[in-house]
Amino acid sequence: MKGLLRRLLFGALSTATARRAGWPARTLLLLVLAALVYGLGEYEGRRETRRTPSPLAQGQRLDCDLRSVHDGDTVRLDCDGASYSVRVWGIDAPELKQKPWGEAARDALRAALPSRVRLEVIDTDRYKRTVGRLWRGNDDVGLELVRRGQVAVYEQYNDSAEYRRVEAQARRQRLGIWSVEGAQQTPWAWRRVNKAQ
Repeated sequence: MKGLLRRLLFGALSTATARRAGWPARTLLLLVLAALVYGLGEYEGRRETRRTPSPLAQGQRLDCDLRSVHDGDTVRLDCDGASYSVRVWGIDAPELKQKPWGEAARDALRAALPSRVRLEVIDTDRYKRTVGRLWRGNDDVGLELVRRGQVAVYEQYNDSAEYRRVEAQARRQRLGIWSVEGAQQTPWAWRRVNKAQ
């Protein structure tokens, strides 16, 4: 029956074929309606799986597939059949509008992440994104971006002495965002000033 409904739905079984088979118009109409209902049910079922999943528990660790990199501190991960927007914990990257710094930070994050990554859930932010540390093996990806000077330590949320030490070293070496003075060094302040844009 399922194959017949699909053929009806996609037009492989024409009205003329149905008439040759001796089906009355009423039967044909019922089959077409059944096919439509079946198709809508399939569509709704797929839509259900795409809804935003419930928040992950703090401390949870998951192996996830990298789906996309939005900017220098936000990615989309597929974990256990659900898709999550993840804000990388402890760092703040220049915004994409802060050219060329934002694009450089995004590209650095993309290059630092393998196709499969470990997510350590820290929290959920006000935008309902999962906030977490991303691990490539034993390497903390956020810390690595700070070390390369691609992002700043987000001091409002990160009081890690190791992160601050690594950032101070990148500043001394004038790496990435520290190579010239500017708003790329304080993305949080740039966002406040440029909110309306």
